[in-house]
Amino acid sequence: MAQAPSRKFIKDTLNMTLDPKVRLQDVKTILLQVGSRGGFASDITWDFLLSNTQALLSRYDSVPTYSLGNTISELATGIVSEKLAGQIKAWATNQTELLGANFTTTVDENLKSNRKWLGLPATQMCEWLNSKVPALH
Repeated sequence: MAQAPSRKFIKDTLNMTLDPKVRLQDVKTILLQVGSRGGFASDITWDFLLSNTQALLSRYDSVPTYSLGNTISELATGIVSEKLAGQIKAWATNQTELLGANFTTTVDENLKSNRKWLGLPATQMCEWLNSKVPALH
């Protein structure tokens, strides 16, 4: 389900994390597998997290920092959009207990590192792949 191809299925999959019947360890798996896909799946995952923080937190009896906070921090390693980074940092200012005081700095570092990688090595890799893989027609 984490590889659902449509926006609707992705949203439906993420909404399952709010269901008490879904085990908490599966919440982490769903969020990471959907959010780590990149592209619109990542955007939808972040929209979901930003909109449903309290509902997700209410699922955890104790220590959400370890479980949910670590999951969110792991997702933040893939941020490539300045706009999304800004939204996440604004949201995170009210989530310091969940994410820790250095989370926004980490978001900035991840963004910078990812954009640097996309700027050169990723471009070179795509050019190399295009030269090795015949075009599909």
